[in-house]
Amino acid sequence: GRLSNQRRLRLPVGNRTPAISLGEQHGLVLASDGSLWSWGSDFLGWPILGLGKVTPQTCLCRIGHETNWISISAGNDHNVALKSDGTLWTWGQDLSVRYGAAPVDRKKVAAYTPIRAAPGNDWKQAVAGGIHTVALKNDGTLWAWGNNWAGSLGTGSTNNSGVPVQVGSGTNWIKVWAGMLESVALQSDGSLWYWGDNPDPAYD
Repeated sequence: GRLSNQRRLRLPVGNRTPAISLGEQHGLVLASDGSLWSWGSDFLGWPILGLGKVTPQTCLCRIGHETNWISISAGNDHNVALKSDGTLWTWGQDLSVRYGAAPVDRKKVAAYTPIRAAPGNDWKQAVAGGIHTVALKNDGTLWAWGNNWAGSLGTGSTNNSGVPVQVGSGTNWIKVWAGMLESVALQSDGSLWYWGDNPDPAYD
């Protein structure tokens, strides 16, 4: 039977495709009307719920009042999301715009609510990795930023970057995924590319 203390929330309905994305200790929901919701708790002190300075949330809570969100991706300690105007936003541990040269554990820079993550309004897809972000532009170019000690940015070095840096020179990227330390991307010719830390030598 139904639990007596069960709470139901009917999300607003629209004509867009709804989505859900799960992080280590939180989740994001994109409702079909373009509104954005979250629940869960902070990860290692980083405010990943996007709700301001709040305690852990056991029920879905709405992030802001906008209805123009079209894509979401939850990482462990940060999230990224796209709006219909092609802008890219982030919250949580702010590796996106103010990383600087200091190690993250010595310079905690956090975004408690969504902030612009990268310049431009031509973003097509963005994914939050464990320590980095990878994103596609409408022109088929691929970009990454964040912590790069494991080569997660695909730039041929291990230098961190607080701003987007282009991955290669290709203009035929069509899909991207990000794990804890690794990134995977697909090109229009069907080729699949992998970079970053590979903890399993069986794949070498």
